[in-house]
Formats: sequence, C-alpha cells, structure tokens
Amino acid sequence: WFQNNNTLAFVALSNGTITVAEVEGGTWHSTDYPYPFSINDNNWVNLKVDTNSSTGELNVYVDDVYVLTHLLTTTHRAGQTGVIHGNAGGYFDHFMITSDSIVGPPTDKTQCKKNGWRLFNVPTFDKQSDCIMYLK
Repeated sequence: WFQNNNTLAFVALSNGTITVAEVEGGTWHSTDYPYPFSINDNNWVNLKVDTNSSTGELNVYVDDVYVLTHLLTTTHRAGQTGVIHGNAGGYFDHFMITSDSIVGPPTDKTQCKKNGWRLFNVPTFDKQSDCIMYLK
C-alpha cells in the first residue's frame, strides 16, 4: 500500500531474499525472509501478494506456491497499489480486489443520511455532505 513516500508497505523479491518493508511516518521497518532465488538465473517468476487490509496479513506466493505470511504492524493499510522495480521489469497480471465486506458506493443520497455515510468503505467519506456530493 502506498499513501506517500513516508507511509507505505511493500514486498520485494531479490537475490536470496523476500523483503517485506513498512514505512510509517518516515520510519522504515523491514523483515528479510530467505528464499532461493537468483536474479542472475534470468528467469521470470510470478510474485503474488494476497493482502487483508483489516488484519494487515500478507500471504506471499512465488509461482503459485505459498511461501510466507507476514503481519504488518502499520495501521495505514489503504492507498494505491503498484509495481516498482530496480533493474528488472514488472507488470500486473490478473489483478483483483476482493472482499466480503465491500460496502458501496452509494447509489442514492438517502443512503448517506442518518449516519448512512459511515457504512461505506468504497469509497469512504469524512462526513454526510461528502457522501451526497459524491452522487452529484
């Protein structure tokens, strides 16, 4: 998840290591997990990160094989998703956002009234008027 350069989380695969890093308020925390991978082999791999923004749980898979679970400590578990790379390339393939608890967006302004605006998490609103303005 990326909110800005001072608040983000990422998973990286490099020579012999899978790194999970969190940056919160500009402070970096990272954990390295040993993984038998070498960039010098010139092989592509599929890196899959299954995330749960409610719990902070990241399940990491390489070539569809489960490798590890990491629990993020940050409470900032929303924001942009993307691919960054150093000397390699990357792209999204089969990108999905799924949840059993997605609520929204509102379809009628009456859904925003009587604190109904608080129920939506796609998108979220700071106040009732934001919810109503979304529909205009």
